[in-house]
Amino acid sequence: MDSDSADPISEAHTLVTELYSPANQRNPARINEIQTRLQYLQRGNHAWQIADSLLRGPSAHHRFMGALTFTVKVNVSTHDIDEATTLQVLEHLIHHFVTIVKEGEQAMVVRKLASSLATLFRHAACPCERVLRQVAASLAHGGFVSEQQAQTVDFATGVLPSLDTQQATALLFFSVTLAEATLRLEDEPQELVGPAFRRAVTNAWDGLLLVQYILPQISGQSGAALDKQIHQTLGSEVMNSWKGWLSVASNRSLPNGDEVHGLAVSCGHNIIETLRVPVLSELAASTLTHVFESRRSAFDETSIWVLSRALADSIVTAHIISLTEGHEGSESVTYVDLLVAYLSHLQLKVFSDPMKPENAKILNLAHDIFKTPGYAVIDDPATPRVLEFWNEIAESVLDELEANDPRWQMIKTQLAQVVLGLFNKLLYPTPDGLAEWSDEERSEFNSFRHEACDYLLSAYPILGVELVSVFQESATSHLQSGDWRGFEAAMFCIAQLSEAVDENGHADQCLDAIFGSRAFTRLCAGGETGIPLKARQTLVDTFGKYESYFERHNSLLPGVLNILFESLNFESCAQAASRSFLTLSKSCSRVLTSELSIFLDQLDLFRTKPTATSSTMPKVLEGIANIVQRLPSDEEKVQTLERILGFFVQEATQARQEAANSAYDIARSHGHLILSCIASIGKGLRLDAEEVINVDAATPEQSPYPPSFWNSGSGSRAQQFIMESMRLLIVDFPVDSNMIDSACDILKAGYTESSGLFVFPPSMTVDFIKSFPLGISGTDVIMGTASAFLASHASHSIHVRDEAVALITHVARLFASMLENPDLYDPETANAGIDFFARLIPKYYTVLFSLTEPLPSLIAQSHYQSTPAYSVPLDFALHALTRPEALTLRSASAFWVALVDLRGNSPEETAALDQVLQSFIPRLSETLVNQIAGRCARSDLASLSDVIRRLIFKKMALARPSIDAALDALDLHTVDDTANRVPLLSQQDKSRLVQSLVVARGARQQSMEIIRAFWLKCRGMSYDYAQ
Repeated sequence: MDSDSADPISEAHTLVTELYSPANQRNPARINEIQTRLQYLQRGNHAWQIADSLLRGPSAHHRFMGALTFTVKVNVSTHDIDEATTLQVLEHLIHHFVTIVKEGEQAMVVRKLASSLATLFRHAACPCERVLRQVAASLAHGGFVSEQQAQTVDFATGVLPSLDTQQATALLFFSVTLAEATLRLEDEPQELVGPAFRRAVTNAWDGLLLVQYILPQISGQSGAALDKQIHQTLGSEVMNSWKGWLSVASNRSLPNGDEVHGLAVSCGHNIIETLRVPVLSELAASTLTHVFESRRSAFDETSIWVLSRALADSIVTAHIISLTEGHEGSESVTYVDLLVAYLSHLQLKVFSDPMKPENAKILNLAHDIFKTPGYAVIDDPATPRVLEFWNEIAESVLDELEANDPRWQMIKTQLAQVVLGLFNKLLYPTPDGLAEWSDEERSEFNSFRHEACDYLLSAYPILGVELVSVFQESATSHLQSGDWRGFEAAMFCIAQLSEAVDENGHADQCLDAIFGSRAFTRLCAGGETGIPLKARQTLVDTFGKYESYFERHNSLLPGVLNILFESLNFESCAQAASRSFLTLSKSCSRVLTSELSIFLDQLDLFRTKPTATSSTMPKVLEGIANIVQRLPSDEEKVQTLERILGFFVQEATQARQEAANSAYDIARSHGHLILSCIASIGKGLRLDAEEVINVDAATPEQSPYPPSFWNSGSGSRAQQFIMESMRLLIVDFPVDSNMIDSACDILKAGYTESSGLFVFPPSMTVDFIKSFPLGISGTDVIMGTASAFLASHASHSIHVRDEAVALITHVARLFASMLENPDLYDPETANAGIDFFARLIPKYYTVLFSLTEPLPSLIAQSHYQSTPAYSVPLDFALHALTRPEALTLRSASAFWVALVDLRGNSPEETAALDQVLQSFIPRLSETLVNQIAGRCARSDLASLSDVIRRLIFKKMALARPSIDAALDALDLHTVDDTANRVPLLSQQDKSRLVQSLVVARGARQQSMEIIRAFWLKCRGMSYDYAQ
């Protein structure tokens, strides 16, 4: 279609007809074509005439598009409309507005034309001020009335009473739109929209007068004669208008701001009264709730008093009571929201002494809400809302009241009443009922239960041990009667309160009443086989939360642990049971050594169950290892450990056979389980924190692998079991990242000790790391293990020199292959490898720089066949500074910082280090300068800046000439308006960069700002970094 049309007005009519034609609704291409053409016409030279004509069109769709065209044209003609044009367009719009309202136009058209009026009014060239009054006068007159004429009639007593229902509704549409447009102006730069905003806020008074006039009309007897739909429409618009102008009026800096705000508050009184009008009650409740949450200043003491009467005794009260009795749907929660908003507004003030009768009734309503039938959140959305208020009260009492305050006991009684009302809401559904819930519903209900327990923790400082006593009595009685749902809910609450009472022992008497009861003894002995899974799950979770209690009452442990092992057989309980077993085994390990044989028998049964997974089995084994560690002698320990570890050798052999049969996924899963279990044993055998041997304090002469009970004595067989399992599951095995993680954990388990079951020959770590190919998933973990290994031997590095050389050579060979074959480059390997060298340098630099021979086993054409091995990681770290990967560049920067910061232990070592640096500084300087000259990403500047400032501050003599040369070589240009090449940097700019960095004397922030400014200038952005 051509851009120009002989008759654009007719074309627009035709396009609108086609746009809404049923024949085109399933033709998105045609719809898009029509919309594109219409948008062109709406922005064109004939847009005003098109809009005018469409507003007289034959259908509501045409007239809607006409109003929209006015809006579009005003928005795209921001700089083309003068004052005279705006007045002319305003007259047209008001005329059309009056006409369509008189003709009973559809609401969507009236609203859109109201939006066009508001858009024009906010235009900077529009001189009108009291536009709401002008539109109202025009509606009342039946035709356009100028602003000056509209001022001659009193708005409240002359204009508004002249409007019929249809006109009042339309005026409210415009009032809401104008208020919203005014609020949007508040968010825009005042230097741009200041005049428009000042004109807009002058309408706040008129908007609120309109609200004040309409509300009594629809609330009183005259409103009763209105059609319900009209009644609700008027109510909705008048309340939206109040909310909009209330937000505008909250800006007290407005002219007559206090008076306007006072009128807004007065309108609020009228809104509150409409709570008593059945057809408007729910709408008023929703409006007031919203305003409580966003504009609390809208309510004065009179508002609160009027609202308290409505909440205590009106149809609002009836709705809430009906809801608590299960007679109303969830839509009536609107009234609960208002009640909660009211209470949250008053907070502790609601508990006045003496309490006001209205507030006493309202608080009783709040308590009765807990009686609402059904499950909270699922069937009963009201309870969580009320609970939120009570939690706020519980949290604020300690901060705001003294214990001798007369209100303290009153509030304590109220909080206790909440506990009693809340308990039934915590009952978990039966399995049949739960099966009907969706995953989202289950999640929401569980979240509610934890929110309820947050309330209990908040209330505990006020209610004290009496709170635990309530749940103890409930748990005991329900356990005796076999009411497992009640028992589960009570134990759930007790478990959550452990945070407040476990360590201090304040509730020990209550816990004794549960765990010392005959019913619990029968449970421990397996006498209660019918305990449902949910009750079992909660019970075993509770055990783990009371580790200090069971440490004080260790005679209960055998029975408790029996339940835990029994619960490991149930899928839904295994996680909680293994977690609690580990917790109790740690805290009570000294008293459990006599139970080890029983635990091992239980372990033999458990490991054959489908619930023995990589998330449960390792926890059980770590717990057993904690107990084993408490045995008095290594000879006693080794018997238990050989029994366990021998089994894993068998399992590893089986996993290897699975891999040989191409069942790779099964083999990997099996292998991961085995390795994670062995790693957990190592974790459990670690010495207590106060007994950990400081490896760094060992003497330099100490061997990294001295003869010990575990490598050359009776314990060597157990260590061989671990090493054999590792060999079976690593060498020529289809490992995955999970297996690598666990294998590394096994190795690292011995790095903090000088001797022990998990202290392996140093060569084992080296062989492990060298066994993985370039780029394997988990490289970062492997390299981290290599770093941890070297760090653990840093105090006697001379004894692991061969291993250090092997690791350095291995990683350097990976670097050489990536440098010479870019297709092999792997970001994870690069980052992990550079990080390895950065960590290695401070303690092993003498080993690194002693490797002056070329790397062995390189291909014949390799560039590195004739260069020292130590230069490969430095070359790679230089290359990494130019990479786009942020992590790699950051690691490379850290490497160079570590190298520049390095100081030798003697003048000879320092001179040797400077000689190495001197050979690399020219290339390093060139790389750094090129990167900060606009090539790197802005986010990389901080890392690069760290290297540059170190070079200049610490190696000035070596670095200054190279940096100057790199800057001199920069040849950056841009193109000016005449297409001539213009240099971005002058010679003065270049020299000033170095001078500024020298003056900064290594200060991080100052250097960073200087380099950032230089980077901006090199990118053609105007910025004076000389400052």
